[in-house]
Amino acid sequence: MQGRITKWRGSYGFIRFGGEDIFVHLRSFLSGSVPELNCLVEFQLGPAVREDKPHQAVNVRVIKRAAEVIADFNQSHVGLDALKQGGAL
Repeated sequence: MQGRITKWRGSYGFIRFGGEDIFVHLRSFLSGSVPELNCLVEFQLGPAVREDKPHQAVNVRVIKRAAEVIADFNQSHVGLDALKQGGAL
């Protein structure tokens, strides 16, 4: 699965996938992958931490850095404002 990090707060954040936000923790990133807001990631869905919580992302790998994603959005005339509003890739 692929998605974009739409929120990042130091050690955790959310990946936008299929109109939903999937929780991700820093420890879920594969070695060498550095998360940043708006980067494109590839991931798998793992089990929920608790029964009352949704699934979370695991085995996460950055496949496109934020600067590249933003440049692609700007070239398509959608712009950074769409990213801030959770715009689709």
